[in-house]
Amino acid sequence: MPRYGVILLLEPAVADASIAYSAALAAAHPTFMALGPDAPPHLTLLHAACEPAQAAEWWSAAQRAGDTFDVERAGLVLEEVPVGNEYSPDGGVTCGVNIIRSAALNHAHEIVLAAAREAGARPMGAAGDRFRPHITLNFFRSFPTGPIPFAAPAVSGPATVRLAFGELGPFGTFPRILETR
Repeated sequence: MPRYGVILLLEPAVADASIAYSAALAAAHPTFMALGPDAPPHLTLLHAACEPAQAAEWWSAAQRAGDTFDVERAGLVLEEVPVGNEYSPDGGVTCGVNIIRSAALNHAHEIVLAAAREAGARPMGAAGDRFRPHITLNFFRSFPTGPIPFAAPAVSGPATVRLAFGELGPFGTFPRILETR
């Protein structure tokens, strides 16, 4: 079944800093995925599996969440992903940026989740109480053995994001953005 996502794309300057930082990390540590043209930096509101007609209905209703949001990036996090995970069957380690879980982001997530359910889409990943806003920078093959430098422009401070809809690709990426607000 096709998989889609309602996501929040980063403003250009922050996106560019995130892509550059991701490339530097990928050059230093073996990786499955790094940010780039087929993996734009984003914050996921929800991934779901559904047929294209359901996806169109979901996206139409999800737009009630709003167009743009101000978010606060709150540092780097590494998290082990077990073998068999739906995003990385071989396992690995995500390297990402935590986002403060604000009332506005919670509300947007709730709208998008309700819209998915109403359209008959099957939510995937961290949804509902497990919603954990973040931006994945890299998907490492294993925990890095060396230091990970802190690049403040990529991992901390405020950012503006805008609502978008796309087809879910490998490792939670969005190689094909279908529409933006």
